[in-house]
Amino acid sequence: MQVILLERIHRLGNIGDVVEVRNGYARNYLMPRNKVMRATPSNLELFERKRAEMEVQNAQKLAAAQKIADKLGELVIVMIRQAAEDGKLYGSVHAKELVAFITETRQVELPLDAFEIGQKIKSVGVYDIHINLHPELRLVTKLVVARNQESVDAMLFSSAPAVAEAEPMPEQPSSATEPE
Repeated sequence: MQVILLERIHRLGNIGDVVEVRNGYARNYLMPRNKVMRATPSNLELFERKRAEMEVQNAQKLAAAQKIADKLGELVIVMIRQAAEDGKLYGSVHAKELVAFITETRQVELPLDAFEIGQKIKSVGVYDIHINLHPELRLVTKLVVARNQESVDAMLFSSAPAVAEAEPMPEQPSSATEPE
């Protein structure tokens, strides 16, 4: 299905682009969220008449998102969680908890879908979290998950990367020869 983009969409295009997408993606996701409209001749005319208005609205939304980004600044999210000796959490960290942390510390309301975690957080360590404030503005922040405050300080201020333990150890050559 051909659609006209009403806002910038990552990996699809910019405002006003006519792109081909799958029918289900257009009907079930893009259209209900008012991100696109069908690319018919009448809709193309309507879009061209309202293009300047839409671009002004987009610029206003981007400015508001930039104010939020300035308010967040160099954000480091610290979560103290119970964990086993091997570093595995009893549970996991979710976007809902990140929203609560930011609301509490910076007095900024963010939607749950603004967070792009990328992987399930089920162990202590330092993670990169992406916050999508606007289709054209994306923040990258650090999430530190630790068992106590001393661990947080060690992870943040150590010279070695805190996630280095996830890398495989090089194999040690054995001194004994194995039979063939």
